[in-house]
Amino acid sequence: MSADVIIKKLSLIESNAQVLWEAIEKHYKKGFFYGCIEQEFGITPETHDKLILRFDRKLAEFKTQMKKNLESLGTSFDKEREMFRQQLIDKDIEILSLKKAHDKELFRQRNILKHQAEHDLTCKLDAASKIAHEEKEELEQELAFLRSEAVPANQTQSHYGQLSFFQKLLFISKTKQLRELLTKKVSDTQILEKVKESIELEKKFFKKEMASMKNEGLPE
Repeated sequence: MSADVIIKKLSLIESNAQVLWEAIEKHYKKGFFYGCIEQEFGITPETHDKLILRFDRKLAEFKTQMKKNLESLGTSFDKEREMFRQQLIDKDIEILSLKKAHDKELFRQRNILKHQAEHDLTCKLDAASKIAHEEKEELEQELAFLRSEAVPANQTQSHYGQLSFFQKLLFISKTKQLRELLTKKVSDTQILEKVKESIELEKKFFKKEMASMKNEGLPE
């Protein structure tokens, strides 16, 4: 009886593949069909187990390598984070240093402008004071000329007193006006114009007084 006939009859008796496989392995040695299976499918249970072991080994190696890579990446990340943190600290220090330098320079420039303004104001006050003193001297010379004239004291005393009184008032008023002009930060040209205007008013005043004295019989 051939194998084909036996298998044909066996198929009529049993259709469960697992039962048939166990029966064949029982009567034939294990691995009896591995050559046929490998030829038919390119793999056997033995090579399958080897592939599984190889796959597990490769997977374990991959996991180990990935763990190392992650640890290395974490270390690198920590280093970069620390580097960026230090850069931020350095940048804050730089900004603070620049701010201090800016404040220092601003303070210096303000002092320069303040001293310059004070110097300009002092120069203007000195110039105005000089002009006022020169005008005062001119007025004193005019009064000295009047006093040098041979005029009875009882006729000229009241006029001299009035002239001296008005002279002082005009000098004080003029100085006050000049200071007000300087504190208002007017230009030098405006100050000179005001001084000239004041001088003209004083000249008119003294001309008027001299004319009054002449009318009263006093020498000019």
